[in-house]
Amino acid sequence: MNVSIFVLSDNILMGKQACPFIIEQECKKKGFFIDKKVIYPSYYPNLEDVLKQNQKQINIIVVDKNKARVSETICNLTEDVISENEKLKEAVAKFYKFRNVPMPKEAKYEWEIPSKARGIICEGEKQGYILKGINSYFVVLSLDNFDLAIDSVLSSLSQEDSKYITFKTFGLNIDGLNSLLFEFKRNRDGIKIFTFSDGLDIDIIIKAKSTNDKLDDYAQNILKKINAFVYAEEDIPIYKVVKKLLNLTNKTICFAESITGGNMAGQFIKYNSGASNYLKQSFIVYSDEAKQNILNVTKQTLISKSAVSAECAYEMALGALEKSGSDLVVATTGFAEDTQTRSAGECYVAVGDRQFIHVYKNIYTGNREQIIENVSKAGFFYLIKKLRSNDFNFKSNNV
Repeated sequence: MNVSIFVLSDNILMGKQACPFIIEQECKKKGFFIDKKVIYPSYYPNLEDVLKQNQKQINIIVVDKNKARVSETICNLTEDVISENEKLKEAVAKFYKFRNVPMPKEAKYEWEIPSKARGIICEGEKQGYILKGINSYFVVLSLDNFDLAIDSVLSSLSQEDSKYITFKTFGLNIDGLNSLLFEFKRNRDGIKIFTFSDGLDIDIIIKAKSTNDKLDDYAQNILKKINAFVYAEEDIPIYKVVKKLLNLTNKTICFAESITGGNMAGQFIKYNSGASNYLKQSFIVYSDEAKQNILNVTKQTLISKSAVSAECAYEMALGALEKSGSDLVVATTGFAEDTQTRSAGECYVAVGDRQFIHVYKNIYTGNREQIIENVSKAGFFYLIKKLRSNDFNFKSNNV
């Protein structure tokens, strides 16, 4: 189902407050297609006309003020009436009672909602609701705390009439991936396929109605086509997949980073609680001297091959394994910016263990930040492939 997002806020419209993107992110995770996102003033006189045009979809309305007027507008569209929702009234009353402050008169608009709506109890004074109309859903939330409820709201809507399968991929640009999926997207079996790109890290969401029995077949055929680029068959970040596999294989890791400057170790620690159980040590060796002194990269290699070379990446990896005592290593070196003799984006990623270290060469495009992010994710991706290889007698269908 398509989703339209309407944000009613004077502050956002005037640039005094940043417009949040959490709703779009959550919609993508749940397999919804975002039709539009519009920012209107808190009091927008043509809201009813706008909502009339958005049939057969989910309309998410995030309100800064005037929730009473929004509820009245939705009642007009759904032929409903305003009534008190006892659960929402109780939640609001508890909020003010706990703080021992008087309840303002306008608080009643948090529990005076369309009679057929289902209340969404949120932490705080602001509440929300969902109303299913004849052809559309209306979701009304407050700008103050919508982020606390949006995940559960979209999950409940997704489960009502559809099912979906997610593949996480790395290594293809969006055009290349869509080209591979072209034959599947043109199907007449009611299967919808969405792709959402974060650089070379792309989600594929395959969605169908809950009664459609062809979803699994499509998913398996798509997986065969793109298997070399898939790192997860669930909605999980690449950093968490690495931790999951390290746990299942009982292995430890170390990082030796030049071009990525600690980004890999930082992301692994940031997104994984208990990271210390798996990360033995991390080295940032940005200069040639650091590569020599800390990881024992030979001076001959740096002179004859340079710091950005397969040979240097290999020696960095080998030195990190020896210094850390870890089971596995990822080493990165490359150019995040143009130099006098070489172009930005050339990089080498070494991944391996004490028996075998493989060095991958890639050339990435984009600005400095994009290149560093792509190299970091490439390191995680190659590590996942290593962990899923026969080196550890581990089969990929376990994760």
